[in-house]
Amino acid sequence: MELKWTSKALSDLARLYDFLVLASKPAAARTVQSLTQAPVILLTHPRMGEQLFQFEPREVRRIFAGEYEIRYELTGQTIWGPHGIRNHVIAVSCVKLLSAHNSTQHTSRKHK
Repeated sequence: MELKWTSKALSDLARLYDFLVLASKPAAARTVQSLTQAPVILLTHPRMGEQLFQFEPREVRRIFAGEYEIRYELTGQTIWGPHGIRNHVIAVSCVKLLSAHNSTQHTSRKHK
């Protein structure tokens, strides 16, 4: 498995940090660090996120980290691992702040 961040996702993180740092540098750093660590679990559980069918035929999914949605796509299913298990490239495509309404609906699916 390989985890890659798209330039858009990295830009989202940079913009978020620039916004949060105005209020608190430590909080901005903690938030960005938690968002960059959240997708690491996908290396062992790539399909744990909810699939977003509007992007078919691409396999785009999402996980939640605090008040943020992290979208990712499974790609590169050409490398075979032990026992015929396919390895995937996981491309993190964007990080979005959830609205207060949406974040309460997804409480049970949040990953910290």
